Amino acid sequence: MFLILGLWNSYDPGDDQGHPDDRIQECEGARIARRNNLALAGVVVAAFMAGAGPQDLEVFGVKASGSMGVLTACVMVLACHAYWYFMRWHHLSEDAEILVFSVTMNHAPLPYRKEGPRMLRQKSAALFANRACFLLVALSTAISVCWGTDAVVGSVVWTE
Repeated sequence: MFLILGLWNSYDPGDDQGHPDDRIQECEGARIARRNNLALAGVVVAAFMAGAGPQDLEVFGVKASGSMGVLTACVMVLACHAYWYFMRWHHLSEDAEILVFSVTMNHAPLPYRKEGPRMLRQKSAALFANRACFLLVALSTAISVCWGTDAVVGSVVWTE
């Protein structure tokens, strides 16, 4: 959960490995996955707050039309959020580095995958970006589920 969501400042597996100030350095792939999630979630939340409906959105170049189109767009939004969180975890577990706390400051970064579980801290900028991303994704998910449910039960008449 520390790698997937990144909502906590530090991770301590409880085995006293490493130094409490060892930091995880995100790789470019993990940052791209977070930016993708932020962008998609931001568009969905902004559209909702502006009073637009799912039929007004163009998701990946396709404009939702009718109940099935709205439901498909909502499912795609949810699937993309899940995929980008999975890709974030995958990139971090494969390509992240551990910046080892050292008094001499000459210890080379360690590859995350090759190290056992160890205490890690997250850079504060990444921590706040991950929290903002999670909040927007949670709102986007709630909005997409609401829109999808309305499309299935037909409680909202979508204008064409």
